[in-house]
Amino acid sequence: MKSGTRDHFVAVGSVWSRPSIMPCTFAGIGSHLKSAGDPIALPFERQMMSDNKTATEIASLMTLSPWVIGARLGQMWMSSAHPTAGDRREMDRMVTEKLQAVGESFIAMNVAMATAMTSATLALATGSPRAVNDLDAIVSAGLMPFSSRVRANRKRLSR
Repeated sequence: MKSGTRDHFVAVGSVWSRPSIMPCTFAGIGSHLKSAGDPIALPFERQMMSDNKTATEIASLMTLSPWVIGARLGQMWMSSAHPTAGDRREMDRMVTEKLQAVGESFIAMNVAMATAMTSATLALATGSPRAVNDLDAIVSAGLMPFSSRVRANRKRLSR
């Protein structure tokens, strides 16, 4: 392999991708492949690496969800013989908040897709370049209702 070429492969999870075809952008993986003088390091790739909201939302869900699940399982275990009204409210809340989050996620993703399509259409019509990661915006909009509820539950259940 010649110095300065990007003709090698990088492992991303269990998937192998070729950086010149699909840049590895999850949490900065693959950022070492680009140098300041690299003509292939396009502006949108640099922005994708520095502005990955989806990774933040996934990390929030991965770290806080087990804590919330454990707290609720403990609460269910302790109140299984004689549940109080507060225990019943918490169990009802556990179900209804997931349904609300699904609805909010659906709407947020549709709004993000409409925004991306409008922006892409206007950029195409005017000939202006676009340096945004629409996929990250759409996925992070879909994850936001879930991660915000998990953060709120963690705060509420830790009292």
